[in-house]
Amino acid sequence: MAASVPAGPEPRRDTEALFLWITILYNERPDTGLRFWGRKSANRVEMDDRLAVFLRWGSDCREQGMIRGYFNMLSSLACGPRASMCAYEFMSASEGSLMCPSRSQLASNQAPLCSWSALFGALDFYAGQMRQSEPDPLATPPEIADNEVALLRAFLRLCRSVVRYSYVARTSLYDSAEYNAVFTMFNLLGCPVPVSLKASIIDAIAAFGELDSEIDHDEEAMSDAVRQSVNEIARRSWELLEQSQTLPTTNDINALHQARPAGTQQVPMPEQVSRRSLTIGRGVGTGIGGSRPTMGRGGVIYELEEIETAVETYPEMRAFVRLIISLIHPSASAPALSNMERDPLLYSAASPSIPINLGESYRIPGISPYISFVLDHVLLKADQ
Repeated sequence: MAASVPAGPEPRRDTEALFLWITILYNERPDTGLRFWGRKSANRVEMDDRLAVFLRWGSDCREQGMIRGYFNMLSSLACGPRASMCAYEFMSASEGSLMCPSRSQLASNQAPLCSWSALFGALDFYAGQMRQSEPDPLATPPEIADNEVALLRAFLRLCRSVVRYSYVARTSLYDSAEYNAVFTMFNLLGCPVPVSLKASIIDAIAAFGELDSEIDHDEEAMSDAVRQSVNEIARRSWELLEQSQTLPTTNDINALHQARPAGTQQVPMPEQVSRRSLTIGRGVGTGIGGSRPTMGRGGVIYELEEIETAVETYPEMRAFVRLIISLIHPSASAPALSNMERDPLLYSAASPSIPINLGESYRIPGISPYISFVLDHVLLKADQ
């Protein structure tokens, strides 16, 4: 009997560990990572700083773990108004730019991984792959490998950091016809992908509609323009959320399609593809126990009751609650919340970020189904 060959030593992951250490060190510390992005002078960016060179060197990584660690590192270094703008420019840099992430990639005709085109192109690619099995409801949908799920989550985390802190980056990505950012994320959200990936997608969508005092603007007049623009993004996100039926609010699908604004794309609904459902880790042919969600219990309701509750881990539900919070903006003239007990009527004015006619053609308009879901299905059952 031949002796078994001993397994080789586990490969060292020193570079990945270094990326992780920097991620932890700079996480949620606004603009402390500016030194990595180069020194800004009056009219140009000096790229001879050793940390900036290190950042460019990291974009050449090709091992899955190193790439994931690199993007997580970038997401931490992108925290803050100035750092987020640097990260946006780094990911947007074109050939010949000093901020171009990797000249070796250009020289070898490789598609640059460190680009917004790569991120949204990957999301669109996987959504297309998932929907290839739609004509056959019994077919098992394609699965995204675990290491690719982790990479997509790191990429989405970077996107969230950039759009959360930089108004310029947010509007540029949102308005881009090439990326179609929010629609592309909703498109993948309706596919049978792991719950952990859905949570990352929802958090990235929430960042686009979040009204945060950290948004960079230089003068008071710009503050009103920022608020109006973010309110508009939030209103459009509400419409896409309703259209996607991530939270089912109607059984009348025909009325839902007819209510779609003219000239806009139809967001595929999770009931059309997610009846095969998910597990907490990855997509499978059926849900827990082989069950399939029915109309009215699809989307986040099914995933909460049949998937997350079973393992007592709630990444998607927590992200969904954060999304609802981020899309509700108080009026600029509203008093401080501390005054609400004195005069609750002060808060009866409509929110500028909520479409007043949301769902009006097939149900009572407004966001009451979303608030009721958070109260009745999430908060009231939290201790059960």
